[in-house]
Amino acid sequence: MKKLPAWLVYTLLRVGIVLVALIILLLLGFNPFVAALIAVVVGLLVSYLVLGKQRQAFSDELARRKAHPEEVRAKRRLGRVADDIEDAQLDEAERQADGRADRPAKPNDAAKPDDAAKPDA
Repeated sequence: MKKLPAWLVYTLLRVGIVLVALIILLLLGFNPFVAALIAVVVGLLVSYLVLGKQRQAFSDELARRKAHPEEVRAKRRLGRVADDIEDAQLDEAERQADGRADRPAKPNDAAKPDDAAKPDA
């Protein structure tokens, strides 16, 4: 199973803390606006005290991305190429299932390198 990114884990935990606090305050009969304000403050304090490890992992992830932006771009590009290959395979399987295997596949412009995205210098 693929590990979730640190930013997602940290964000989900913080939102979860705020929602739990909000639900408790609403069940206690607080005004919804006041309950929301208190829940946000409680969420801030609890996440600061409890989520130090997740906050540090998130910070480290951001620092890595800032220090090596070329790696991030390369991973995105590889992901797009893999998606294009998968799409082409699925299209071919669909053509074969529909009995259209005798027709040639249309060229996929998305599978070409991003030459159009690069400015001419």
